[in-house]
Amino acid sequence: MAAEKPSPERWTAILNRIDARLEEALAAAAERAARAPDTMVPAAANTARAGLEQAAIRLQIVIDSEARAEVVVREADNALAAAEDSLKEFQSELESLRQKLAASAGRAIG
Repeated sequence: MAAEKPSPERWTAILNRIDARLEEALAAAAERAARAPDTMVPAAANTARAGLEQAAIRLQIVIDSEARAEVVVREADNALAAAEDSLKEFQSELESLRQKLAASAGRAIG
């Protein structure tokens, strides 16, 4: 006689209980770790942690610098585009003036 297989609902309940136990164990371990004195942590771990923190700070500085550089480049692009538009308008006005002068002089200036 074969053993009866648990239903999907039963498996869900079993897995939920396992998950709850794991969460409790993780919470208890985190609580014990929070209460543990720093002297229990090997010096190498503290050095490694400090190195990681320094690396994280340097990485954030690079990320911030890149973001600022992007803003500066965007502002420079906008300024150059505005200057280009102004120069095109000025060139158009000069061409119009050249044509008016040529018409009033009766000959083309070129």
